[in-house]
Amino acid sequence: MKENLLYYLWLHPKWKPNSLRTTSGELLTVVHPGTRNQHAGPDFFNAQIRIGQQLWAGNVEMHTQSSDWYHHHHHKNNHYDNVILHVVWEYDQEVFDPNNKALPTLELRHIVNKTFLDHYQNWMKQNDFWVPCEHEIHQIQPYTFYHFSERLFLDRLEQKSKLFSSWLKLTKNDWEAVLFMALSKGFGLDVNNNAFSEMAHSIPFSVVRKAQHYPVVLEALFMGQAGLLSSDKEDGYFTRLKNTHLFWSKKHRLEISSVQAQYFRLRPPNFPTIRLAQLAQLYSTATHLFNVVSSVNDFQSIYNLLEVKTSEYWETHYVFGKPTSKKVKRLTTSFKDLIIINILIPFMFCYSRYKGLDKEESILEWAYKMKPEQNSVVEKYRALGLKIENALQSQAVLQLKKRYCNHKQCLQCPIGHELLLT
Repeated sequence: MKENLLYYLWLHPKWKPNSLRTTSGELLTVVHPGTRNQHAGPDFFNAQIRIGQQLWAGNVEMHTQSSDWYHHHHHKNNHYDNVILHVVWEYDQEVFDPNNKALPTLELRHIVNKTFLDHYQNWMKQNDFWVPCEHEIHQIQPYTFYHFSERLFLDRLEQKSKLFSSWLKLTKNDWEAVLFMALSKGFGLDVNNNAFSEMAHSIPFSVVRKAQHYPVVLEALFMGQAGLLSSDKEDGYFTRLKNTHLFWSKKHRLEISSVQAQYFRLRPPNFPTIRLAQLAQLYSTATHLFNVVSSVNDFQSIYNLLEVKTSEYWETHYVFGKPTSKKVKRLTTSFKDLIIINILIPFMFCYSRYKGLDKEESILEWAYKMKPEQNSVVEKYRALGLKIENALQSQAVLQLKKRYCNHKQCLQCPIGHELLLT
């Protein structure tokens, strides 16, 4: 039995009304459960309870066993002097307040609804399911997922904003540099996001500004810093990039990032050479990239901004020295969608918060209008019965899986809460 279940039961009682009695047999009524304390001190502040005919106001503390009061040294901590009720799963020892009077105690194990308890414990014991409620999640009301999706989506944006904020400190408030780092991470997708992010961190953005009108220099910088030019190849373009990178890296004292770009398990259009070539073209053609992104009012301008392709060499290559049939390698619509929903929307959210602008509603509206992502997490939730109809909801289920399902935080999840009530 964990204390988070006790917190849940205190706020969402699973016992018969007017059935509470203290361990000493006195009638107990919860007038107000109080406010959950997330910091040090008693678990609930400002509760109101009635014991017999006496109304009490103060704090409530909860433990799995009553003896935990002493194991946790609460009897030596004056922050617990105003506790008016001790709520425990098992009453195994009497506890006394600072005046040496027995602390009123409520024992839960004999009064909790058994059906609810069995339901919850079955979820907690189940390790073979992809999510604890996978056989029941299809039963939830559509509006439950709809409303929870917005909260999950905003939680995910907040999480990504923390990363961008840390980069902002690192770059001494250079938002253009932060956008470069964010886009680089996005262009790397799952396999190379760390490598591309490290590449971007290894190049001061002042250097990118100086090279912005020279696509070959940008390619050389990006590929060289990502470790793609470290070998020797009998290829003229490779040699040109390698020599260019050598010159610029010495001039600006650049150190190659420790995380090297990989080709493993990637389809050719996602090879690091192709994605970095496209990123170089983006920065050589969109000279006012940050201004457009930070002030965007419609998504079409973002799609237009991302209308880039590779340099000519990569139209006949996926890797150095191995020619292929000619193909113009533009950013696909699906890739643009990934960049917008995973990078640009979080970036705009973070920047608008920083500037004190209210763009939350427009960002939600954009996410609702975009197509949902296609990935294994989205497809699995769909198979379990969730209707995922837009990018906001596909981002939401990624956060749902990571934040709640993986850690069995069912009691804090509105979906779990609804299903446990049935």
